[in-house]
Amino acid sequence: MALSRRKQDVDEKMVDALINKGSVTELPATPPVDLKATAKEELVDNSKLIFVQLRIDPQTLQEIDRNVKSRPGKLSRHTWIMEAIAEKLTRIQE
Repeated sequence: MALSRRKQDVDEKMVDALINKGSVTELPATPPVDLKATAKEELVDNSKLIFVQLRIDPQTLQEIDRNVKSRPGKLSRHTWIMEAIAEKLTRIQE
């Protein structure tokens, strides 16, 4: 069975109107957002946990995992990293 394209009824005036319509190039005026102020406000609110993405090289990650496994009991990598951060902050404050 041979297939043939469906005949399309295209109104050339509508196509020209769509092409000439263009797009909206101006955005509505919005006040600029001070991202630093927003970040500071979030940091001040200690009741919230803030998601932070961490990039780490594979060798360091393997070393962390070895240290996590060497600890007695069940310890997550996340907890180990949080402990390391707390230790560093304590050392800095002393």
